[in-house]
Amino acid sequence: MSEPKIVGAGTGDTVITVRNLDYPLKAWRVEGDEGEQMWPEPGTWTLAPEFLMRKGVKGVLGCPQCNTAALIPWGMGTLSNGANTLNQFQCQKCGLMCTARLLEWDTRKLFCIAYEKIVKVGGVDVVEPNSKGELVRKEYTHALTREEAFTCFVEVRRSYGRFRVVDVGLVIGFFGHEKDKDQTNLTTD
Repeated sequence: MSEPKIVGAGTGDTVITVRNLDYPLKAWRVEGDEGEQMWPEPGTWTLAPEFLMRKGVKGVLGCPQCNTAALIPWGMGTLSNGANTLNQFQCQKCGLMCTARLLEWDTRKLFCIAYEKIVKVGGVDVVEPNSKGELVRKEYTHALTREEAFTCFVEVRRSYGRFRVVDVGLVIGFFGHEKDKDQTNLTTD
């Protein structure tokens, strides 16, 4: 938890303290075929049961003060480093106001797809090099599994012409060039 910020701190104004709270992902106890009963864990969030996901809800947040549950739709908040930040989130029951960071909101991993572009030259299939003269090209995508990354890549590339997938692998790190002291030009090579 970080320092609270004060909203409306002028003379005669009402002062509202907005705390910054981190909500870890935790599996809650859920019962019923449609998740009819949930037992929220205060100060955590959980993935919504399937029937709520079909209605556009990704997560359910448990208020740390009164244990009331709040539904969080897919597009609500701002994503940064895998966490979803909800600015000035307020509990409807107890009035707690906070900047809520839902940790592990996006648990997908970064995958690299190595592939070759195939073209016909004189009726023969040939691997076409990229602008740097390299035969193997790389594209990156976020996915939960290697299989999902492969399927997404194939579905998107299908309309771009012929290609051959060499391999799909998990990206294990980013590397900065020695001359780039701020580490702003990161590469996965």
